[in-house]
Amino acid sequence: MDFENNNEVVDLDPEVETESVENQEVAELEKVDESVETSEVAEPIRSAQDRAFADMRRQNEELAREAQEARRQAEELNATLGNWFDGETPEERAIQAQAFYEERTPEEVRAEIESQQANEAIQNELQSTKEELQSIKINTKMAEDLKTLQALDPTIKSLDDLGSDYALYIQAGLPCDKAYRAIKADEAENKVVTPKPIGAVVGDGSEETFHAADDERLNSQDFVNKHFEQIKKSMSKW
Repeated sequence: MDFENNNEVVDLDPEVETESVENQEVAELEKVDESVETSEVAEPIRSAQDRAFADMRRQNEELAREAQEARRQAEELNATLGNWFDGETPEERAIQAQAFYEERTPEEVRAEIESQQANEAIQNELQSTKEELQSIKINTKMAEDLKTLQALDPTIKSLDDLGSDYALYIQAGLPCDKAYRAIKADEAENKVVTPKPIGAVVGDGSEETFHAADDERLNSQDFVNKHFEQIKKSMSKW
């Protein structure tokens, strides 16, 4: 019996096939573009990190070389001294070498070194104590100044409330109260005063006839202009 195989051939539309190929090429190009963009963004970051790590590695290597060279020189010196001087430690051999060079006994050199070390320890302790006392003195003075200023202005909770200008005035040598008044005078001078509505002003005859110097400094320029004659008379009594 004969068997016939019927193979069906499917013809593809050339336009469909071309379109499919073009879409595939576009997708591949988009992937390449995204990869390039990502690489371009990441490249500077990697380069900066690589440079930082390279610098750190070079510094560590340089420190390691310096430490190795110092150990080598110490070992070489110790070996050289060991050929001429007895001693269980490199320090002891160095003391004997110094004593030989200065024509003194090792005991004298050792006592001198111990004395120098003791003096250095005392100086370090004195410096530390001096810094602690200075810190206590500053903190005490600040607490006293704060108490003084709070008597003038109870709203002050901390010296920081007065801003950086207060520290500048203190550094210039002004007492805390004068520094406070100087700050208030600056604030009054720079304060924008809203003009009152135009109209008749009726006095009650209770205007002050004397103004102290401190009061004048704490008032604004408008107050000075208004009471100029009274302030002028008061100045002769300040």
